Amino acid sequence: MKTLLTDDIDQIHDEFDRLIQAKTRLFCVRRIKDNLALGELYVQATTKVGGDDLLVLYHPHTPSCTSPTCLFYYHTKGQPLRFFESPRVKKADKYLGLKLPREIYDIQRRRFPRVLAMPNSMAIFSFQHKQRVHHCTVADVSLGGARIVGTIPSVVAKGDVITPLTISLYRRSASREETRVHVPEAEVKWAVVEGSQTQAMGIRFSLPDKARQVLADYIDLRMIEG
Repeated sequence: MKTLLTDDIDQIHDEFDRLIQAKTRLFCVRRIKDNLALGELYVQATTKVGGDDLLVLYHPHTPSCTSPTCLFYYHTKGQPLRFFESPRVKKADKYLGLKLPREIYDIQRRRFPRVLAMPNSMAIFSFQHKQRVHHCTVADVSLGGARIVGTIPSVVAKGDVITPLTISLYRRSASREETRVHVPEAEVKWAVVEGSQTQAMGIRFSLPDKARQVLADYIDLRMIEG
């Protein structure tokens, strides 16, 4: 859930001062149709130019942002995910100049926030001790599980084990950019069975650290998009 953190200019300056001191990473989400680019940036300074408050971002690599307005998100220890949107006014080697944002937002997350996946998100999997490979659609996903829909030509029961499982996830603003998560093992928690076929199922899994971070980043972006 998105909530306004502050629209007070002094508090906004204080927030960016803290980001500068902590060398907090920012991630840029380019608002371009069918394209979502992530970039690692750092707040270098706040300044005034011609009476306007500006935010200077340092980019370890050459900035590739071509969008006139970008959305940035970041994490600080003990705080929710935060983001702001800001127009770009300058671009130079390893630096971006932005108008100081007038609002900063929090994204409040549950322990396992669940987000809708885009319709082209897929799950490819097999059931334990069976060789047949199934292709289904991922309807929604969290850090602890997913809801999978699609016709499986067999009866699936609670407690059945899926191994291995590969989830391919997409976003609204990056319809061609895949986030792939490899799940070593998942357990079926419920299934919708019609006759001799299964139409949907809910699965639970636990991810290794690297895969968990990949999925957490995807969920954060989908929450911002949504």
